[in-house]
Amino acid sequence: EALRKLYVNASDASHAAAQLQHIESVLSAIQPIAHEIDIEQHRIEQLSDCLQVQLSLQGLKYSIIDRENRRQFEAQFALVKNDAQRQRHWFVFNDILIITNNKMTVKKMLSLKSIRIQRHEQAAHFTLITGVTNPTHYIAKTAKELDEIEAFVENAYCCHAVWEDERSRFDSSNLSVPRNSIKGVGCVFVDNFQ
Repeated sequence: EALRKLYVNASDASHAAAQLQHIESVLSAIQPIAHEIDIEQHRIEQLSDCLQVQLSLQGLKYSIIDRENRRQFEAQFALVKNDAQRQRHWFVFNDILIITNNKMTVKKMLSLKSIRIQRHEQAAHFTLITGVTNPTHYIAKTAKELDEIEAFVENAYCCHAVWEDERSRFDSSNLSVPRNSIKGVGCVFVDNFQ
């Protein structure tokens, strides 16, 4: 648009047309570079988000940053675990859920593909069903927040590639990760830190 204004406002139409053509050719050369820079900036921002979450957590047994930088931090929620009215923080990524206590000590790490949210009649109440740990009753701040949580679980980005890479890395490493923490089929990864 700015180029068009330059063209219209120019007193010498032939000179303005030449300038416009030159500027358009420069822009067409720069646009692919700018696009690649935007992609790289987004990748770095996602990596930074994961790193910031990782550094804020205590008791995390291994890096949450995958080698291919496919893991993306989506949201953080403060929920109440209903059994004892304890607060829990949920760090939701595109493929995993990390649950911590108020001191940011990791309690559970779950694949989003392995969990289900079961709503209760009370608006913001729900049960987290993992298939591995006991179902746990939580309370979200609002029904809308619960809708967001459900959307992340339902739209879980294909974690198979991320977790298959992670699983193979742990299977071949000397790290002390419990063998039962990685359930082989379909990237069901559960680590219970209780």
